[in-house]
Amino acid sequence: MTEQMGEVDRSRLARIGVGALSTEKGLALFDAALERSEAHLVPMTLAAAGTSPSAAVPPIARSLFATPARKADERDGPAPSTLSDRLVALAPADRRRTVLDAVRAQTAQILGHSGASAVPPGAAFKELGFDSLTSLELRNRLDGIVRHRLPVTLVFDHPTPEAIASYLLDELFPQDEEPAGAPDSTDGTSDAELRRILATIPIDRLRASGLAQLLLDVTQSTDAPDQPESAETIDELDTERLILMAFEETD
Repeated sequence: MTEQMGEVDRSRLARIGVGALSTEKGLALFDAALERSEAHLVPMTLAAAGTSPSAAVPPIARSLFATPARKADERDGPAPSTLSDRLVALAPADRRRTVLDAVRAQTAQILGHSGASAVPPGAAFKELGFDSLTSLELRNRLDGIVRHRLPVTLVFDHPTPEAIASYLLDELFPQDEEPAGAPDSTDGTSDAELRRILATIPIDRLRASGLAQLLLDVTQSTDAPDQPESAETIDELDTERLILMAFEETD
């Protein structure tokens, strides 16, 4: 069976501590298994040296590997930071670059490449040689470094490193995303910047500029068309509502 395995599959087995079996050794273990009464036996070579329980080792096999004793200062010290922790301190543009680099690095390790540079950001995982097992391994690796529960269909739903990076950022930092389809103003100022500027304008300035009356007209036409709106209504509206009404009127 292993003759049909590619280098990617062999590397994956090596990472979880499973060594290769020669034909002679495999047949000998098969003969030995036939003489035993247990219902389920797994003849395999475990290369435990340098391997410890981790996200790369299947849970069912982790007890087979020795867990190194932790020092007192390690037990009492802070937990190691995750990728999510490091991203918090970064600007949105730096977050995207960092997450994409992490996805490419994990992909490169799975494929046995020397580094992330060997993985094009827009390359389809299928074209890179991924199958269902390597797809699940990438999901498990990313799940471990971001400490965020990811769907098992991650690679199938987001088939390139760029797509996965975008998904992770949406999950970890949804506030960074602008509303889909919300265009910037014609003068090049973003909606977010306009909202920030308008939020600083005092109510008196809104009245003096005529915007207050415009907002009153909006409320008359949408909320109570047959009833005159008093000038006091503008004072009862919070800044966010005023801004939203102004944008609705200009659309």
